[in-house]
Amino acid sequence: MSQGNTEDLAADLTLEERQKNYIETLIKARYPIIWIVTHEEGRATAMLEIISSPQATKKDETKCRNVIAWDNVRGLQDISPWKDEKDRENPKFANTAHPTAAIEQIDAFLEEEKNLVVLYDIHKFFDDNPTVVRGLKNVARGLGETYTNIIIVSPQLNIPIELEKLITVVDLELPSFERLAAEYDHFISLIGSGFRNEVDINVTAEEKKSIISAAQGLTTEEFGEALAKSLVTHKGINKNVILDEKKQAVRKSGALEFYETMEDISSVGGMENIKRYIGQRTTCFSDSAIEYGLPLPKGILLLGVQGCGKSLMCKAISSQWGLPLLRLDVGAIFGGYVGESESNMRAAIKLAEAVSPCILWVDEIEKGLSGSQSSNFSDGGTTSRVFGSFVTWMQEKTKPVYLIATANDVSQLPPELLRKGRFDEIFFVDLPSETEKEEIFSIHLGKKASKINEINVANFDISQLAAKCSGFSGAEIEQVIIDALYNSYSDGQRALVQEDILNSIKVTKPLSVTMKENIDAARAWAKNRARRASGESADVDIPDLDDMEGLEELSLE
Repeated sequence: MSQGNTEDLAADLTLEERQKNYIETLIKARYPIIWIVTHEEGRATAMLEIISSPQATKKDETKCRNVIAWDNVRGLQDISPWKDEKDRENPKFANTAHPTAAIEQIDAFLEEEKNLVVLYDIHKFFDDNPTVVRGLKNVARGLGETYTNIIIVSPQLNIPIELEKLITVVDLELPSFERLAAEYDHFISLIGSGFRNEVDINVTAEEKKSIISAAQGLTTEEFGEALAKSLVTHKGINKNVILDEKKQAVRKSGALEFYETMEDISSVGGMENIKRYIGQRTTCFSDSAIEYGLPLPKGILLLGVQGCGKSLMCKAISSQWGLPLLRLDVGAIFGGYVGESESNMRAAIKLAEAVSPCILWVDEIEKGLSGSQSSNFSDGGTTSRVFGSFVTWMQEKTKPVYLIATANDVSQLPPELLRKGRFDEIFFVDLPSETEKEEIFSIHLGKKASKINEINVANFDISQLAAKCSGFSGAEIEQVIIDALYNSYSDGQRALVQEDILNSIKVTKPLSVTMKENIDAARAWAKNRARRASGESADVDIPDLDDMEGLEELSLE
């Protein structure tokens, strides 16, 4: 959408109107500098054009505001939508590409007329050019007695400490369902009659709703591009093209990754308590659940032994619920500039909320947030502030974002994360029992049998294999089968047999043995503090190092 196209934005869209009305209130109240955080320059500008135009002032041009835009390529320009192009020309705006020159000119015409001065990405000049910060401060201090406001539009929030008390921040939310629906209708209306004969743009009301739901989390520009791509590649509106564009948008955010889940709940061995818990909440975000009065679920924390299926369960829940799975990379949140990390966290949360309903997966959360307790001494409090923003959102979130966090070392978790209200439930995922190991063997051998014709699950004594894997995790059982397959392949590409797997078990030293003290400590902590993931009530015994069969056979041969 072009900056000057304001007709569509004038529609009665609840979220859009709320945001516009809030910005308009700040302008009328003479707030000196308003910082709009958004990637959508065009949408923000169009909103400001509506606020300044005769539409907002009952067609009284004496009450209209000039919209003066600046960027470091074109300098100052009058883009007032209610003016003729000839009336927008101003010789005083020549040679104002440098921010210092632009600020000097802004200061000169402050009291002449009513103005909205829109500065694009001026924050890039704050760190290297202190005269820009000083100039803005000088101008802002005199704005309270004028009808001019400065609007900074930027995708990143980077406020110099000198301007903190003069700036009001407004986060422009990603487009709502209603806004995207208006964009869809606008796009369809632009398709020429000749082109309509070449494409099929007829969709049912239900299909349209599904397409727009798939687009949530995209900007209006990204949605328009995805619709155009769909017409070119599929000669119609294809939902999968919209989803591909959403994956690109999530990937570009840096901190979030869109996961396509190929696993379902049948791929997970054991963990019956979690399966039952999740099964009861499959429709937790449905209209019927809301009408019944159920509160939105917050999420679960999966603690436990490495390799026992915590991450696999996250993917399986996404598949069972039919919701997109977004993985939050906490490490990618942290940036080198002051305020960048906090801004990245806010942006990631807002994107997840825009995509909602969805599942937000934070893997090994203790590694990303473990430094929060000593943050004031190690990184100037950055980790502590990021963690504070995150846990506050966990407590107060109102959008249908289901958080699933996994952790291996509970001792590294900040206590604030574990208190009631952050998660609905905390599950401890222990080593699999004998019954669960048999189920895991059956699952993995079954997957291999679907790809390798020589494997027949019925030819294996699953009970014997499970009994020999004392203290093994699910991941180690899978690796045992893979190791046995390599051995059978190298031995003349023959069929896999029971003895191959038994030999691989003999030379495998499980993590539960090498890290026995750590796992025992985790079990002791979870005994009365967390709900068991498994339906089995008895603890799984971890063998002592001296009791492990075949350890003497470990070698590089």
